Amino acid sequence: MTKTRRTGLMLALLTAVISGFAIFLNAYGVKAVGNATVYTTAKNVVAALVLFAVAAAGRTGVCRSAAHTAAANGGVWPRSG
Repeated sequence: MTKTRRTGLMLALLTAVISGFAIFLNAYGVKAVGNATVYTTAKNVVAALVLFAVAAAGRTGVCRSAAHTAAANGGVWPRSG
């Protein structure tokens, strides 16, 4: 088996495991909330806010400046705080 094929299979397996946990946890979430539509909408709003925050951080240069600093330091990322 080639390294590329092995990597692809491992990624597929990891994706299946993550998907399985997500389905399992979502079942508990729907039961706790009681309404699948409300739960799914709330979950998607939270996901959108997280993605928006990541995109906003990228636009302000926070991520790019850290990457530039790491590149200038031979690949060593700056410590936070």
